[in-house]
Amino acid sequence: TNRRLDVRATKFATGSETIVTTDGSQYRFAASNRRTGRSLTLNRVLLDELREHVTWDAWNAVTPTMKTVLDAQLVALSNAGGVEAIVLNEFRAEAMAGDNERLGLFEWSAPDDAEPDDVDALLHANPLGGYLVDMEELLADARAAMAAGGEKLVGFKIEQMCRAVPVLNPAVVGWTDCGTDEPIDLAPYRTRTALCVDIALDGSHACLVAAVELDGVVHLEVVKAWAGYGCGRVVAVELPALVRRVRPAVLGWLPLGPAAAVAAELGAQKGRRSDWPPRGVKLEELTTETAGVCMSFAGMVAAGEVSQPNDPLLDAQAATVQRKQQRDQWVFGRSASSGPIDGMYAAAGATWLVRRLPPPRAPLAIA
Repeated sequence: TNRRLDVRATKFATGSETIVTTDGSQYRFAASNRRTGRSLTLNRVLLDELREHVTWDAWNAVTPTMKTVLDAQLVALSNAGGVEAIVLNEFRAEAMAGDNERLGLFEWSAPDDAEPDDVDALLHANPLGGYLVDMEELLADARAAMAAGGEKLVGFKIEQMCRAVPVLNPAVVGWTDCGTDEPIDLAPYRTRTALCVDIALDGSHACLVAAVELDGVVHLEVVKAWAGYGCGRVVAVELPALVRRVRPAVLGWLPLGPAAAVAAELGAQKGRRSDWPPRGVKLEELTTETAGVCMSFAGMVAAGEVSQPNDPLLDAQAATVQRKQQRDQWVFGRSASSGPIDGMYAAAGATWLVRRLPPPRAPLAIA
């Protein structure tokens, strides 16, 4: 039955918007943060755009306030999201598994493998298609998105097909096209090799990548990867021996990122050890070029000027790395919810360094 909502008072001051009914109920509006709903007793909670919850702060704040109400109910509304939509993705996965009888999922979305111009798939996500939604216009938008690709296609899949897309704003496009199952051996090109090391934002992973440029194509190889929280200390201990073994022309890192701790340790070793850095190896900090490193690398991948060995680590990170805008430039976005992308930073850094090596000396001619 419909219940009439008789309003007794309203308050729309910023930060304290409230509607009070004649029976004493209060409807309040709040921002999604760690203070949401605290100190209140809540019977009904409506969370809008759950895909924008990239942390558990709001959820952890509001749900304890419902524990003392036996018939309390929480309703979350949302379109699909990306990998950073951790709250939405976890509860959707739990609902699909069917193990929680108190969790309901009501979803209108196109099948995951459907093409954007598949009419039946579009109707799955747009039940008002042909009524309030003009299908010809929707199909025109689908074809335009398919032709444009990139962000426009991702946006169409999320907003019009209601499909979860891991990367909302992909930074590296064309990565799989650059893969090869028969990578070249980089060992003969040690004097033309660049190494770059990077560490994940949460310190759970680190990667050392080598790059060599041959005939205008940069060839990549993962020299070593470390896993486990606090692995940065292990990197600092093991890296000198790896560099001595490889004997590259240059070793670099991004000191303004999580690799700062390793950079400090390597700098300290330079003063304490006579064999560090090894003879002929230049140490280089990529201090101010982060945006250039990322944007240049993405452009080279898109142009097919990179060859990568289909390494599972790099493949997984390339599939999730997103752009983070910085005014008119962008970098690879690091966040706790999207997982490590240290391999992508190391690959981009090694590529940047190898393309800036001085040209090789001409062979000595004997008259």
